Amino acid sequence: VGIGRKSSGTIDGITYYTRNGKTFARSTPTMPASAYNNPEAKIRQAIFKMIQIHMKYHLRTIKQTFTPKGNGTVSNRYYSLNGKAFTLALDTLAELYVEGQDVTIEDIEQAGDIVDLLQYDENTAGGIMGTEMVIVNENWSMPECLKEMRLQAEQMDDIYYVFVVDDDERLLGTFPLKMMISSPSVSKVKHVMQRDPVSVRVDTPVDDVVQAIEKYDLVAIPVVDSIGRLVGQITVDDVMDHVREHSERDYQLASGISEDIETNDSVVQQTRARMPWLLIGILGGIGNSMILGNFDSTFAAHPEMALFIPLVGGTGGNVGTQSSAIVVQGLANSSLESKDMLKHVGKEAVVAAINATIISMLVYIYNFIVYGGTAPITYSVSLSLFAVVMFASIFGTIVPMTFDKMKIDPAIATGPFITIISDIMGMLIYMVITVALT
Repeated sequence: VGIGRKSSGTIDGITYYTRNGKTFARSTPTMPASAYNNPEAKIRQAIFKMIQIHMKYHLRTIKQTFTPKGNGTVSNRYYSLNGKAFTLALDTLAELYVEGQDVTIEDIEQAGDIVDLLQYDENTAGGIMGTEMVIVNENWSMPECLKEMRLQAEQMDDIYYVFVVDDDERLLGTFPLKMMISSPSVSKVKHVMQRDPVSVRVDTPVDDVVQAIEKYDLVAIPVVDSIGRLVGQITVDDVMDHVREHSERDYQLASGISEDIETNDSVVQQTRARMPWLLIGILGGIGNSMILGNFDSTFAAHPEMALFIPLVGGTGGNVGTQSSAIVVQGLANSSLESKDMLKHVGKEAVVAAINATIISMLVYIYNFIVYGGTAPITYSVSLSLFAVVMFASIFGTIVPMTFDKMKIDPAIATGPFITIISDIMGMLIYMVITVALT
């Protein structure tokens, strides 16, 4: 902290100097050799440690040029870079580094804190936050506050909120802009600010950030560190990309696509993404054929049984998909938690019993008219449908909640997985009940 008060100096072989009240540094630190053994996995951690050791948290840089060299040296210039631009650039930094390209990120506007940006996971609030925001101190008077707000606003495209901090940069509240007009000029910011704003921590998952913004109808939400210091903000625009990508990913998983692909991806990529679940579906179909093959004599005695195989299998798959989709939606918006499994399974069982009764009765009436009241098919199909609907509903509820407990994306359970298992169990139930009644 004391370095900021020095006009120039050298500490630990690093030259520091002050310009316009800001501290800069010039050094040539060394990249750990481990980063070159596995660049894609270790590049961010290595760069973070390098800057943390040599630059400390109070330094600002405007331009960083990371140039891979044989001896592991990374040149570090004493310019600066905007925090938000650097956050976006981090997503491509490792890929470019692995390809052996020179990576230059520069923006000579408002400086951002590189260390705070590098250390956060991309799926947390710190990974998507921007550091461009208007900040005022609680002890400033209205004229002083207005002057500082004008200076900060010149460097920003949009202003959502004005955040109020104390002398230690801890978030205290937000400053309503209308107070600039309605409050006397002698008032201090702390007398008119709105205290205890909704905020998230830097390690908060992005999904929780989205829920907080949605719950409180916010256009931006402040991000604080572990001791409450304001480090950035997340706007609706920042989270919309995450929401869109997450929705697309869930839709693809539910459709049996195992990888995130786009329409402009190559034939090989699209084939690789689709093939796994298609192969699993083939295995499921073979399993069904093996089950049905064990009941040749039953089909010979009652050939009309084969007419209802698509009905039983299709109904089970549809019911299972419906149940799992409701559960996945509830888990996504936090209206349902995996710890409430028994309660939700009980509720789903009641719904399934009602649906199964209605479906079974309709099919019974049809078979009664077509085959008569004494035909085994009249009873076996209806009873099978009732049992299949009950099984598929409960199974479609338990699986995604179990996946969620195991930290597996529950969206997998809304697609071919549920359909295949429901088809196999549906055929087995159908055959067992039919044999029992004949």
